[in-house]
Amino acid sequence: MLREIGQFDANRLQSATTEDLTKHFYERYLLHAARVLRDEGELDSPAEEVQIDAAHFPHMFRARPGMKVPGVRYVLRVPFEGSPELFRYQPSTSTMSGTPAASIDGQQVVLTSERLSTEAPEVVEAGFRSVMDEINQHLGWVKSDLEQWLPQLRRTAQETVDARKQKLGDVQNAVARMGFKLKERPDAAKTFPTPEVRRKVQPVAAAPLPGSPAPFKPEPTLEETEYDHILSVIARSSLVFERSPHAFAIMDEETLRTHLLVQLNGHYDGQATGETFNFEGKTDILVRAQGKNIFIGECKIWGGKKELWAAIDQLLGYLQWRDTKAAIIIFNRNKDFSAVLAQIRPLVESHPKFKRFEKQVSETSFRFAFKQRDDEAREMTLTVLLFNVPLPAPDPATPAP
Repeated sequence: MLREIGQFDANRLQSATTEDLTKHFYERYLLHAARVLRDEGELDSPAEEVQIDAAHFPHMFRARPGMKVPGVRYVLRVPFEGSPELFRYQPSTSTMSGTPAASIDGQQVVLTSERLSTEAPEVVEAGFRSVMDEINQHLGWVKSDLEQWLPQLRRTAQETVDARKQKLGDVQNAVARMGFKLKERPDAAKTFPTPEVRRKVQPVAAAPLPGSPAPFKPEPTLEETEYDHILSVIARSSLVFERSPHAFAIMDEETLRTHLLVQLNGHYDGQATGETFNFEGKTDILVRAQGKNIFIGECKIWGGKKELWAAIDQLLGYLQWRDTKAAIIIFNRNKDFSAVLAQIRPLVESHPKFKRFEKQVSETSFRFAFKQRDDEAREMTLTVLLFNVPLPAPDPATPAP
C-alpha cells in the first residue's frame, strides 16, 4: 500500500480529497476475517481408490521401504467467508502443532484424507470435522490480530496520503518562490491578482475533479479560516436579532439578509469586486473570485423539511467547485426553538446528497459535507446556523381584527 501511494499519479492525488483516497487505499488492502463454513462441505464423489504408503499406518503394518497398501482418498471441499490470504498468516497465538494442513482453491478449503478401505465412514467424518475445528480456531486467533491491525492500516493510509500531498505542495511552493521566470506549459494553472482590501479573502488551490488523471488545475476556493470568520460575523450579527426581537420581528428574509450584508462588508471591503458580499437572486450572500462563487449563504425563515431541503438543493445548484463553502442561515419564528434545533441534523442527514456530519460548531450551528450535484465524488461544505427571532406576542389591549 505504501509503495502504491508513493507511485500514485500526482494529478489524481492532488485532485482527490484525503478522505476519498484513504478510503480507496484502505478498502483496496483491507482483509476480511475468514471463517470456514464447516456444515456446508461437499465430498468429491466417487472416492478415489489409491495405493497408500504403509508407513502411514505403523500400528497396523510393519512396513518395508516402499511398501503400499490399498486405500481410499476422500476429498472434502468446504466453502469459507473472508480473505484467503489470512489462511497463510501465523497469529500471535497458536498451538504447538502449528497451522492445520489444507489447501485453498478459490473460496474453498480442500481437505484430503487417505484412509484404509476398511475404516468406518464415521471415523473419516470425525477426522474431517476435527481438522475444520482446528482451522476455525486458528482463524479466530488471526481475527483477533486483524482487529488490532485494521485501524493501523487506515491511519497509515491517511498519514501517507497527507505526507505525499504535503510533499507535492511543498515542491510547487518552492518553484513559485524562486526568482526565475517560469516556462508555462499549455496545461499550467493560471494565477490571478486580488485587490488590496482590509481583510483579504485568500483563494487556495482546489481540484476541479477529484481523482482525475488530467493535469492538476487549481480553482479558487475559500480558506477554512476565512470561512470560519465569515460565519462568526454572521453569528455575531444575528445575535443582535435575538437580543432585540421587537426591532426585527416584522422584517422579511431579504431585510434580515441586508443587515448581515452591511456587517460583512464592514469586514470585507465592498470595493473588491471579487471579494464583495453582494446580491445574486433574492436571498444570496455571495463571495466571488475569478468570476466563480466561492461562498454562498442563503437566509431562510424556518419552514420545516421542505423549505430546508429546497435551500440545500438551491445551494447545490449554485456551487460547482469542490471544497466550495456554503451556509444556510435560518431565522426561527416559532415559539419552541429547542424543537426546531432537534430537527436539523436528522433532516439534513436524510437529504440524498448528504455525505457525512462534520461537527457541531455551537449549540445552534451544524457543519456537514455534501456531495456535489453533478459529481458525487466532489464535496461541498455546508454549515447550518439557526437564530431565534420570534414574532412579538400580541398586545392584549389591541382588539382583534
